[in-house]
Amino acid sequence: MAWDSSQGWLAAASIGVLTALVAFLVDIATATISDYKFGFCTKNPFSNRETCCTSKAPFLGITNGTGENCEAWRIWSTNYYAAYVIYVAFALMFAIIAGSVTMTTKTNLPAVQMDGRDSSGGNQGPNIGKSLYLAAGSGIPEIKTILSGFVIPHFLDFKVLVVKAIGATFAVSTG
Repeated sequence: MAWDSSQGWLAAASIGVLTALVAFLVDIATATISDYKFGFCTKNPFSNRETCCTSKAPFLGITNGTGENCEAWRIWSTNYYAAYVIYVAFALMFAIIAGSVTMTTKTNLPAVQMDGRDSSGGNQGPNIGKSLYLAAGSGIPEIKTILSGFVIPHFLDFKVLVVKAIGATFAVSTG
């Protein structure tokens, strides 16, 4: 009986922990990917500029600073125009990645399918449902819709979570 009554709390706690973990990963990935528009770290290519140019323990406030004298951080170009073109190219690439990954969640809502006839009674062709990109937008209206009792098939799938995390990372990294 105790297990049965605690299952809701365990589910809510698990969802909260998973959400916090995904948010943490998106935050770290966004900081790293955003800095690729400016340069890269020679010590670790998966580090952003702050962690590349920080020694000891940054969470304890012991740092060597992130000023211009960081030898491990390499900028793409010292020429202003070349650096600008590289910045814009990376930003466009990140935007294309964010949009492309979101496009992989296209689905049709079967509840919105029409009967295939137009208003005059003629045949329009095959039944076509409403197209929906599950990972597009914030998701807040969809969650409100689900909480009010409607069903949006596959909206809460793990694939949508992964695509939203990747899409948000690259969208924010675009600048």
